[in-house]
Amino acid sequence: MRTVIVAATMLASWVSVVACVPSPVGRSSACADEPQEATVTASATTSGATRAEGEPLVIAVEGTPHSMTLLPIDVNGTKLWVATHETVWELYDTLVFKLDQKSGTSGSAAADAVTRPTKPYVAADRGFGHNGFPAVSVSFGGAKSFCEWLSAKTGRTVRLPTQAEREAIAAAIDVPDESLGDLAWFQSNAGTATRKAGQLQADRLGLYDVLGNVGEWAVASDGSGVIMGGSFEEPAADLEPADARPATDDWNASDPQFPKSIWWLTDAPFAGFRVVIERTPG
Repeated sequence: MRTVIVAATMLASWVSVVACVPSPVGRSSACADEPQEATVTASATTSGATRAEGEPLVIAVEGTPHSMTLLPIDVNGTKLWVATHETVWELYDTLVFKLDQKSGTSGSAAADAVTRPTKPYVAADRGFGHNGFPAVSVSFGGAKSFCEWLSAKTGRTVRLPTQAEREAIAAAIDVPDESLGDLAWFQSNAGTATRKAGQLQADRLGLYDVLGNVGEWAVASDGSGVIMGGSFEEPAADLEPADARPATDDWNASDPQFPKSIWWLTDAPFAGFRVVIERTPG
């Protein structure tokens, strides 16, 4: 039996627990004689995630033709900008292959000082697809390096979401089981590979691929990394907002290097990430 927590709405402060037939948290399912819908909203004092007022934030990556779009979303009382898409290869390649640098410098001493991931010794995209596809096999350290680099490039604090934030964002989708395929790539509709980011419908927050396609790194309460949101490898029933998987040695078992890479996970083609930025007044 799974439990759905119905968070406080902006008009009233109340919490109720709805016992349902088995269905992942944050996804609707029919329950006889029980409320049919779980609403997840947020305010300064409640948990959950809701789209905030305001225009999207578009960040141009200096020295490249690439940009990233983020939406204003309030998550567990924190005002965030959340990337609309999982981080795609064009952006991650810029970090790894120093495509933002000309004549050995990018024009940002802080960005150039960031320790960048080593170049992969095999095609890291697994043949799934490259331009427009989410970066995969990325380690927790690699995802954090990207955040540090983009922070230096933009002057903003770019980071990975916390585990609680990531769960709240996914739970806010509240998509019925029968409609999950409209929003997410999973085992039965993705085949054996990731798909281009943003090919399915946006969710109610305006985000793409929050569930499925690639799992996304988040920061657990102890500072370690966990993969959340499920991926193309998993059955639809396993795409649960609260599911969090810490990395294991198996995710890099076939890496022939010694020591094994700290940047790439040879056996984790499902590991990607999405970034957030805390919104500040002005």
